[in-house]
Amino acid sequence: ELTAFLLGLTVFSAFPFVTMEKSHIQIELLIGLVRGRPKLERLRRILVDLGTLAMVVFLGTRLWEQATRYMERFVVSQGQEWPLAPIVFVFVGLLAIAAWVFALVILAELRKANRANDQAEPPT
Repeated sequence: ELTAFLLGLTVFSAFPFVTMEKSHIQIELLIGLVRGRPKLERLRRILVDLGTLAMVVFLGTRLWEQATRYMERFVVSQGQEWPLAPIVFVFVGLLAIAAWVFALVILAELRKANRANDQAEPPT
């Protein structure tokens, strides 16, 4: 049981860091389609980040509901009889941090896109 809990902790705690470093697994097919086109590449990154943010929020809300049920029913693990709600709430907290990081990454990318557009337009 401890191994399973620590694996979950490892995955959920690494998620915000991987997001900040932009080290997620990427599909070469999508990257190849926009290579050499900076505006399309920026749009691809923003859309992928928005989709990932939506999935993180969805997963976080589902885990929150599960943790709440565990807390209401006093569910414990089978082997060690540890309460499961606090463990799942920790995972939810780590997902919330990841969601904030994703939101900040998206905002930074949008700012960068605006600056690039401002520099590309000739002054009037």
